[in-house]
Amino acid sequence: MLAGSVKKDVFAAKVRRYDSALAAALFAEDIPPAVYDNLLAGVRAHLPLFYRYLQLRRQALGLDELHMYDIYTPLAQERPREISYPEACQLVLQALQPLGEEYVSIASRAFSEGWVDVAENQGKTSGAYSSGVYGTKPFILLNLQGNLNSVSRLPTSWATLCTPGFPTPSNLISTRTTRFLWRRWPARLMKTCCCAIC
Repeated sequence: MLAGSVKKDVFAAKVRRYDSALAAALFAEDIPPAVYDNLLAGVRAHLPLFYRYLQLRRQALGLDELHMYDIYTPLAQERPREISYPEACQLVLQALQPLGEEYVSIASRAFSEGWVDVAENQGKTSGAYSSGVYGTKPFILLNLQGNLNSVSRLPTSWATLCTPGFPTPSNLISTRTTRFLWRRWPARLMKTCCCAIC
């Protein structure tokens, strides 16, 4: 099945005169294959550090063999601190600072105007989800559990929602599409900043 999918992609790339199936796959996002190749080279170059981390984690947990589920086991024995919603909002606003005043002001408005539903309710799905319709304010559903993991979902959902186009009157429907690569990096950056601030 996989071989058939690969053959289909290679055939389509040749018919459409792309240099490779990779170039064809990246074309819609306007990403040069060199960017993809550099990403893979960077990951491969740092695999020894990752393997070392996994070895240290295995030793810290006192395990003979490390399994995938062991990666999520906390190493710290102390109980993580509780983070309230107002504190979470402040952490996120602090994490947004590098992205400029526009991000910060819109996020601040979102928190103060109730664009985020944080309370756990019966029938509400777990995790974090964001949605928005052109011409309306965006909305985030988040079950805040008072820990860093749930707090870190807030900036990720926020960035995913806002990056395709801030909810401003100047945005036209035709300009609200943003390429995937550029749409996702602020989300990852904000999540990283938020975790670093904590």
